[in-house]
Amino acid sequence: MPPGDARDGASALDVAARAASRAEDDAWDAHHDALLAWSVADGRDGACNAPWRATHAGLNIGAWLQNQRAKLRAKKMPRERATRLDALTAAGRLWIDAPGRKGWNEQLEKLAAWAEKTNGGVDYNAPVGTTHEGAKIGAWLATQRTRRRDGENARRPLKPEQAAALDALVLRGVLRCEKADPWPRKWALVLKWGEERANGEHFNVPYDYKDGDERVGVWLNTQRQRFRGGTTKNLPLTPWQTEQMQAMIDAGKLWVHAPDDVWEKKFALLLRWGKEKTRGVNYNVPQGEEYEGVNLGSWLSTQRARLLHETLGKNRPLSDDERRKLQKLIDDGKLRPSTPRGKNAAKGQGKRAPRGNLDDVDAALNVDLPHTSKRGRKT
Repeated sequence: MPPGDARDGASALDVAARAASRAEDDAWDAHHDALLAWSVADGRDGACNAPWRATHAGLNIGAWLQNQRAKLRAKKMPRERATRLDALTAAGRLWIDAPGRKGWNEQLEKLAAWAEKTNGGVDYNAPVGTTHEGAKIGAWLATQRTRRRDGENARRPLKPEQAAALDALVLRGVLRCEKADPWPRKWALVLKWGEERANGEHFNVPYDYKDGDERVGVWLNTQRQRFRGGTTKNLPLTPWQTEQMQAMIDAGKLWVHAPDDVWEKKFALLLRWGKEKTRGVNYNVPQGEEYEGVNLGSWLSTQRARLLHETLGKNRPLSDDERRKLQKLIDDGKLRPSTPRGKNAAKGQGKRAPRGNLDDVDAALNVDLPHTSKRGRKT
């Protein structure tokens, strides 16, 4: 390229950069002027503290103002712009730090006071919702942990002295900054279920089982997916986590790939419930009722919906054999079908079970099934 062409290219870039800078300045001035106009419009008293959604002259001055406050606090605003906002602050027309906003050191002092009062100062790990003397120290601490973990990549990095203050608490053993790994605790809930509900014979927690607020069944299903791999949705298991699950699999107490007979076992459980609870009069397990460690009511509700619709969310379609077993109970008046509602009312059942030999269902209904105790042992 001839030298003249290079100079021309550089000159064009300079012109474009200056034009962009002028456009940015013009936009800033326009928002600033709109904020001043908003402050006296509609009988306002001249205060410029526009709320987040405030607009004026087609400009979103509320969001703009919040961004300017953040830049001013972080000392990342050009001097001329900062001077103009400082003038409004000095005149009492604008606040930069929200009224009642507590400084970083004051929040840390509140956290220390909370720890001293609550546990003698040996644990600074305040839960997220914790408040103390009007300070939301739990939410504040969660934010500081994130800033500490992200380091210079944080949206607002901690100052060196702030990071040092947190590190000092970590070294004392009174503060945790890294995220606690919930895996051991949740795996312990799986083991607890197996020991209490299945007498240690297996640890295949039902999908809908909860321990308090912990959705143990859902969590275990996710770990199975992670163990199998082949998905980008979840992170791979760590070697230790894989080892824990593999030991259970090798012992035959945990499945990772769903057995082919899961549906048949739950249907047999449904028949057992009916014979035990109603002497075979009906098999309408109430929604949410648990039976022998399985939320049988929820399972039955799903099967009714699957019978009504050929496809249902992520559930695979019922097989012909499964459909006819459910249909047999409905035809005999022993199972209440799902009722179409709303826009689906006119569609009716998507597919009726095929006719075929129902002797196996009749036999299951007319013989005594082996009883399984709450601990999963046949008697």
